[in-house]
Amino acid sequence: MEKQNNHNNSNAMIEWFKHIRMHPGLYIGRRLGDGSSYDDGIYQLLKEVVDNSIDEFVQGHGKCIEVTINDNVVSVRDYGRGITFNKMVHCMTNLIPGENAGIKPTNALSNHFIVQSILHGHVKAVEFSCGKFIRETSVKLSNQPSGTLTTFTIDDSIFGNYRWDSRHIKKMFWEFACLNNGLTINFNGQKIVAKNGLYDFLCDKVNKDEMLYEPIHFKDKFFEFVFTHTTRNSNEEYYSFVNRQYTPNGGTHLKAFLKALVKTFCRYYNKKFTSTKICNAIAVAIVIKVQEPIFGTDMKTELISDMIQ
Repeated sequence: MEKQNNHNNSNAMIEWFKHIRMHPGLYIGRRLGDGSSYDDGIYQLLKEVVDNSIDEFVQGHGKCIEVTINDNVVSVRDYGRGITFNKMVHCMTNLIPGENAGIKPTNALSNHFIVQSILHGHVKAVEFSCGKFIRETSVKLSNQPSGTLTTFTIDDSIFGNYRWDSRHIKKMFWEFACLNNGLTINFNGQKIVAKNGLYDFLCDKVNKDEMLYEPIHFKDKFFEFVFTHTTRNSNEEYYSFVNRQYTPNGGTHLKAFLKALVKTFCRYYNKKFTSTKICNAIAVAIVIKVQEPIFGTDMKTELISDMIQ
């Protein structure tokens, strides 16, 4: 009965994947690229798959994500809760206007896209090609730990003669590890882990001999920051994130933090400092976790949600 329902729904899937394939830049960034640059589209497609696995980690399910890339075939295995079998096709294809597309562009822009869900000692797989539903397997017994295995090969008819650059992938995974303390990502056999969260991230950006003092680091469930002042000729460096999304243009979360920082310095020294004085040669990394953040553009480069003052 489940298989019949999925086949009946296949006609409804046509428009969503065709739109993504015709306008990929709307979903993964204006730059498609060939993999030579860090912001090329193929890394966004990988990010969306890994993001799902990190969501499981954040919810307390699975501390390790295994990623392998061999001959352009990408596999991402997590040890989360798995996907409910009768919702697998829906999760990979249901594109709702106004909501984050998530993993759907990866599905639509891949020649082959297979998802296996291991759940309570059973396994099921669904397969797509360029977003089109191909088949699903029956539920079988499995002795593997629960979780999800996603395997895909990006469509070279859209991305051309692309190649995966391990340097860009390791950089992305290192940032994921810094933003999710306790998470380990195993990439092609190499473990990537950050023991000290954003502290490690900032120390990777600023050399110790350039810091004027040991970075000040604070973390709670929804908010983390680390900052120090440097010898870098009055340059200000800001690295801001919202729910793992890098916001290079900052936004209300960064503005609220800097406002609070200036106020704290003024109170501590009982003097009236300007923001220019306090922020001179500062290096800051900040991440917040919020529900339903509002961004200024589709590319999510700037947060415009109101912050509590």
